[in-house]
Amino acid sequence: MRPLVIANWKMRLSVAESVALATTLVAAPHSGVDVLCCPSFVAIPHVADVLRGSPFALGAQNCAGESRGAFTGEVSPEDLRALGCVSVLLGHSERRQKLQETDAMIAQKFRAATAAALTPVLCVGETALERRSGRRDEVIERQLRAVFDGISDMSCTIAYEPVWAIGAGHAAALEDIASAHEWIASWMS
Repeated sequence: MRPLVIANWKMRLSVAESVALATTLVAAPHSGVDVLCCPSFVAIPHVADVLRGSPFALGAQNCAGESRGAFTGEVSPEDLRALGCVSVLLGHSERRQKLQETDAMIAQKFRAATAAALTPVLCVGETALERRSGRRDEVIERQLRAVFDGISDMSCTIAYEPVWAIGAGHAAALEDIASAHEWIASWMS
């Protein structure tokens, strides 16, 4: 399996800066990895134009849990697919913590994304408090179970996001990441 690098641009770049970054990425040599670019919603159509025909894939940072309806400010997974997105990030720690997205909401978004032929990138991981209390596996299992209970088609990417390392001034150790990956793979099988 080839490594996947996901470039989540968050809300850091303007449309012009997003186009410039995509242009630079497409011109740079790379091999051996798959790359998924996730610009802000407003930059998606512009970045799609730059990435078209390149080996880089286009993704979105989030989607609605419904395909259509009266959901002010939400973005339909079907519209993302029509713009050229192939994947969507779901369950990112910022959305779980700052916007109080629940496991149930993320599961609904997962189903909507899958129905729109988007590959979900499900972000799972534990906070510093959960890590210190030895609850990593419990937390990740809860996050996975909420999405996968009753689902037989599991074509997605699972991204371990060690929330405890974000903004802490240090990266998670490779041993911590490998241990979480092994646990997730075991649970999924």
